[in-house]
Amino acid sequence: MINRRWIIAGAGALLGILALAGSFALLAARPRRVAHLAPRTERAPLARRFPFLGNFKHGSWVSGIAQDRSGGLVPAPSSYFIRAYVVMSADDARELLERYPWTLARGEAIPEPAYPLGEHYPRLIGPYYQSEELIRALPSMTTYSSGKILFQREGNLLYLDLVSD
Repeated sequence: MINRRWIIAGAGALLGILALAGSFALLAARPRRVAHLAPRTERAPLARRFPFLGNFKHGSWVSGIAQDRSGGLVPAPSSYFIRAYVVMSADDARELLERYPWTLARGEAIPEPAYPLGEHYPRLIGPYYQSEELIRALPSMTTYSSGKILFQREGNLLYLDLVSD
């Protein structure tokens, strides 16, 4: 005959496992809240991450987690993004334009930010230029390895929309 205590213990363990699995499923299914990202203007983090910016005049940027691969359950590698509007000095802009080949970015535009840039930034008007060679060189300079970099010659404005993989 089967011992009643073993049956009760087995049923309790099974219920515990089902409850735990259900709580993990609920946790994974819950929608993630995305906090509004406030723009930052500190020079040091931009200069450290992107040495090709040189001694830029102004920078406004937001950064955060682009993809959380943990699924909300266990820590896992994540990728990060950065979107920056940088006004370069004339000398550094000229050096950047000479160091990498740039082509007209047809159909591309620097997007309006979700926050006001301020009076130190030029209006966002084209034409815009891009450098595939600069994008390919990113992994040797920074943890960001893919994305988009657009340059607006009028005002020496550089737009970065990059992701670390």
